[in-house]
Parts: sequence; C-alpha cells; structure tokens
Amino acid sequence: MSFSKCVGPLDFDDRRHDHRLTPVDLTDPLAHRTAHRLRDAGRVGDLVGGQRLERLVAAVRGIARRRNVALVGSTHEVLVEGRAKRGDLLQGRTRRNKVALFAGPDAWIGGYRDVRFTGTTGSTFTALPLGCVQGGQGGELAVVG
Repeated sequence: MSFSKCVGPLDFDDRRHDHRLTPVDLTDPLAHRTAHRLRDAGRVGDLVGGQRLERLVAAVRGIARRRNVALVGSTHEVLVEGRAKRGDLLQGRTRRNKVALFAGPDAWIGGYRDVRFTGTTGSTFTALPLGCVQGGQGGELAVVG
C-alpha cells in the first residue's frame, strides 16, 4: 500500500508560501520526476535496440579503422608494457593510447622505443622498432583484415 493511501495529502502551511505536497509511492523514489515517468515513452523493443547497437558499434569501428589505416607508415614513441598475450611479440602503447605489437627483447620492457607502424587490424598496430635491421621479411607496409 502506498504512503499517500495511508496518510493522504500532506499540507505544509508556511506564512510566506503555501506549499501543498501529495506524497508519491515511497517504494518508487523517482516516481515524481517527469523524466522517470517518461522513461518508457520512447522505448523500443530489445530486437530493434540490439540492431541499433550493432549498427552503432560497426560505425564506430569503421571510423577507428579509417583513422588507424592513415597512421600506417608513421613513427611513434611507445612505452613497452610487456609481452603480448599471443605470439612472441612485445606490446607497447603510444601517448595517444594506440597499441602496437613488435619484436624485441624482454630488456625493453618498462622503457620507451621508437617504432614505425607497419600494419593494422583496425584497432591494434603491428610495428617495426626503429634502428633494427629487418631480416628480409615483413618490411613492407600492410593493412591486415
């Protein structure tokens, strides 16, 4: 049972202002707010909402991919964070939070290295540490995926 049904409207008599307050259901503390009452007014079903979310994610990934493809061939300073989860590569991160994977010794972990982006999957870059002699493979620029 709601509070207003038990008590009825409350009157607050103030000499400067005449306030009348009708309490709302106390089990729903936001029921008096217009936004709360309208929250379901423009709601779409789960199927439509899921489809819209998929389109939004695809659009964001497409924009990120185009921006990252434009960075292939550029040089960046990275902080070598550690070994990548897959493969025998190191993982580094630029000042702009771009992740790069490249070959190198564990001694580089915790330090800074200059690398050249050689490819991208759309979100992660492959890179070549500068100053390294490339052994005949992987020297060309590539966009993967």
